[in-house]
Amino acid sequence: MMQLTANLLGCRRFPSLDGSGLFLMQLCHALHMKPLSGPHVAELPSGVPTKGTSGVLIVCESHLAFHTWPEYSQAYVDVFSCREFSRQVVLDMLQTAFEPLEIDDGYIIRLPLGAAIGGGR
Repeated sequence: MMQLTANLLGCRRFPSLDGSGLFLMQLCHALHMKPLSGPHVAELPSGVPTKGTSGVLIVCESHLAFHTWPEYSQAYVDVFSCREFSRQVVLDMLQTAFEPLEIDDGYIIRLPLGAAIGGGR
């Protein structure tokens, strides 16, 4: 199981509400994953102190999710999967969709399903 988290800083563009769902579907297909539910995308309601969009696509392999804060030029992305996927494909698609000045990403290998209690493998 693996998880990629990405902090996108200095974003120069943000997908529209419809474009956000399309982005999640394109990422899903580029990673050869199978959509299960969604995409579900929502904007924060007016009257809250910040503005932004959140989206999630539940896939058979786990999930793809993002959260944006346009007034801070930031976005955050999480790709979680029970099978391997291409880190570079994710980073390339984030660069195209958000045009960030910087991507700070982390790659986590999760314990496999059925791992013994205490972290044994």
